Amino acid sequence: MLAWGGTPFGALLGGLVADTSGARVAYLVLALPVVLSLALVLASPVRGLRVTVG
Repeated sequence: MLAWGGTPFGALLGGLVADTSGARVAYLVLALPVVLSLALVLASPVRGLRVTVG
């Protein structure tokens, strides 16, 4: 539930950006947090963790 809680706010923000700047700019602006979060994960120690099953 927590992961989906921000969806309405993201939709509102995306709509506002698209309405004021256009759809192409909205895609670029709203893709930035996705790319930044991926960069954070790749730069963190999480990347080197090993999971053992059993």
